[in-house]
Amino acid sequence: PVFEAWTERHSGGPNEQRALLGLARARVGSGEFQGAVDAVRQAQADGDDNGEAALLEADALYEGGRYQDAEAAYAKLAQSPAKLDERQRSYLPYARGWCLFRYAELPARGDATSNTASALRRAEALFAEAAGIKDSRYAARAQYQQGECEYALGDWAAAAKAYQAMEDRFDGDALVPAARYSLAWCRFEQEHYRDAATAFHRFSVIHQDHPLAPWALYLAGVSLARAGDLDLAESAYRAGLKQFPHSDVADKENYGLAWLATQRKDFVAAADDWESFLKAWSDSPLAPSATFLLADAYYQQQRYSSARDQYLTLLKRYPKDRLAEDALYYAANASLAMGEQAQARDEFQQFLRLRPQSNLAP
Repeated sequence: PVFEAWTERHSGGPNEQRALLGLARARVGSGEFQGAVDAVRQAQADGDDNGEAALLEADALYEGGRYQDAEAAYAKLAQSPAKLDERQRSYLPYARGWCLFRYAELPARGDATSNTASALRRAEALFAEAAGIKDSRYAARAQYQQGECEYALGDWAAAAKAYQAMEDRFDGDALVPAARYSLAWCRFEQEHYRDAATAFHRFSVIHQDHPLAPWALYLAGVSLARAGDLDLAESAYRAGLKQFPHSDVADKENYGLAWLATQRKDFVAAADDWESFLKAWSDSPLAPSATFLLADAYYQQQRYSSARDQYLTLLKRYPKDRLAEDALYYAANASLAMGEQAQARDEFQQFLRLRPQSNLAP
């Protein structure tokens, strides 16, 4: 309001441009982005030629979510570098990269796949340029964002290289933990599971107090299980449960331990683990799968009655889960294994009525 009142009373005065730019900054701060753009353009019309107004206009366009317009404004400024000081010049490729990155995050637009990929590739190149500017205050974050672009494009090798460069060049920066965690994910996505396990474990050791440390230990276990190192996977899960017993991934780690017993075909131990899991985490999103696998563990032990009960429990308790769709078929198999042919026939017929298009129907 102060700037607005000043510009109204002193229109055409010697300090009008400064007041208009102050008004623009105030409007950006209060979320009035279009009003900020209008104030900047009025200042430009009054003869501003030092680049400050154009930079403020581009910032306002960005904050207002007009990412393409903002990128064009920053690009136009880059064509007149003499108007800017060294810090402002180093800011331009970084700012343009963010415009394109944010544009790629917008909801689907027309040919969304090609538009998104094109924007991300251009953003990656600009972040690489910004990261390479010596002594730039934006270099570290630009290096990290280069990795984010590559990750979003699914180029895991290039993303891993960018994240590793982040750690090598900017050790101690606040974004290094995120880069280490993302690097581990790149190894996982590349199916380099042992390398992923090493990277996740390293993260959990270096950043024990980080909110993602429990996840890192859990994902180390998942990676080792994918690599076929079941004993080491078990150790990772147990380490996570010991170090973070009440974490958000405690149910997943206990599920993982039961899954490992299933993978080893130790169905007695698996049944015990699945029973314990369901007692502790009956409301977990993993409970339907645990119920199915408990039923299977019973079936493998020839405990057909218990298996049938669990298949029917799955159908009753979690009717909308995808595993429940075929539960009646497996319950019928358990009835058949017990010699209850009439019961099995009724269950098979009921299954066919409910799921005529199932792959199990033939």
